[in-house]
Amino acid sequence: MFIPLAVRVSCVGMPMSGRVKDYMEREFFEIDIEASALEASKTMMAKSSDYLLVLDRERPVGIVTDLDLVMKVMATEKEPSEVKVSEIMSSLRSS
Repeated sequence: MFIPLAVRVSCVGMPMSGRVKDYMEREFFEIDIEASALEASKTMMAKSSDYLLVLDRERPVGIVTDLDLVMKVMATEKEPSEVKVSEIMSSLRSS
């Protein structure tokens, strides 16, 4: 799957440490845009990942991170099973 350079290099607008090459070799985990925040957190835990690519009909449309879950769900006291990933993800920009 093609992953835009912006996703490989930055996450939530902050530069990742390390070399781009290190992230290009890393496996990326995915979640459907209709999944809940609870499903996203369980997937992150199972995969030992701090972010997931969000797919809409097999096409990458965004990224959801552990920080998104904390700041946009937990800190606002929302019910994780009722919040969709689409509500908290950062959208990928078209170039």
